[in-house]
Amino acid sequence: MTSPFIPNSFTYGDAPQGGAVMPMVIAGRDPSDTIDRQYDAGYLWLSAINLGGSGLLFYQAGNQAGTPTWTVSSSAAGALNTLSDGSTVVLPSGGNIALTGTANQITTTSSGPAHEIVFSLPNNLVAPGSITSTTTMTAGTGLTVSGGGAAITGNSTVTGDLAVSGALTAGSFTLSGLAVNGTVTINTAGAGTTTIGNAAAGAITIDVGTVEEMKSTLETMPQLIKSQSDLKLLELH
Repeated sequence: MTSPFIPNSFTYGDAPQGGAVMPMVIAGRDPSDTIDRQYDAGYLWLSAINLGGSGLLFYQAGNQAGTPTWTVSSSAAGALNTLSDGSTVVLPSGGNIALTGTANQITTTSSGPAHEIVFSLPNNLVAPGSITSTTTMTAGTGLTVSGGGAAITGNSTVTGDLAVSGALTAGSFTLSGLAVNGTVTINTAGAGTTTIGNAAAGAITIDVGTVEEMKSTLETMPQLIKSQSDLKLLELH
């Protein structure tokens, strides 16, 4: 058999020192350790770009327990033999090192034509620990705290409605307006002072029917005061 690389007649039996000239497989894909098992050690494999391959050149480094070891030799842009995270070195298997993400944390999307792998965050991100933002954090549709509570050390501005289904404990509140449709309990335990500011700046209105008992008491107070005054006069006489 004539070699296309040597301009004279050459056969496989003419290799010096008992060596062997190995053929090259040219295909449109990379070799596989599990599929391409029929090739002996020394075989070459070119994953041809014009056939849809990666442009890598592989060699069969030998069998281990009947399994071939296809190893990348070089590529069109230069050989890349290993990857690492800065400490642990990862060797290729079948000429490939898989870059995978973690479910609900990191998503990897590869593109053969673009020769790229894109790392992105999934639509539903589940962080394995705490998330700290050095600037503003914006929630597009809602913010749910499922456990542990929400601690706000600075000021908080709520421009829409605020719904609290459980207890709400705070040091102080400044409200421009407050509408409560339900029961309001103030200072039922412990010592505390409830202060209502100067009514001249804004009227205090109690609707009829909401606190009817209080309203009735306020209406009868002048009569009680008058009757007490009359008793004092009788005692003096």
